Amino acid sequence: MRAQALSIEFNTPIAPGFEALVFKASRGIEDNYEMTKVRKDGSRFPAIVSVTALHDDVGTVIGYLRIAIDNTARKAMEGALLESNIELEKAKAAAEKANLAKSDFLSSMSHELRSPLHTILVSLSLLTGMTRRQRSARLPVWNRFSRQDGTCWN
Repeated sequence: MRAQALSIEFNTPIAPGFEALVFKASRGIEDNYEMTKVRKDGSRFPAIVSVTALHDDVGTVIGYLRIAIDNTARKAMEGALLESNIELEKAKAAAEKANLAKSDFLSSMSHELRSPLHTILVSLSLLTGMTRRQRSARLPVWNRFSRQDGTCWN
């Protein structure tokens, strides 16, 4: 599988086995990849593998160093982080839905309050004979004579 991936990446046939293992390192290319390794007890674990070419004093490749690091803990943390992100997205969607419901409610209540208030103001203007401009000018005076609970002083 590694040989096939490298063959595609470099657009050249690479044989499975040792050639695939050292292909990048033998060309001075950093070679780090993930693979599944097998422990002595037969259990499998995810590992990060790094292959490096070893050179002598004149630069000739004299061998290769391959290091595999157990990646189980990192994979577990990535899984937990992914689950947290999913939960966070769900909470965000719920908050957006609640915000939409609040906006709809406020819009509806605003309309429900404006309609009767408009009727009251029109009736008041008809009873008093005031124009809209006169009503607007008198509004601060009416507000001064009204209580916080909405009732008016006699």
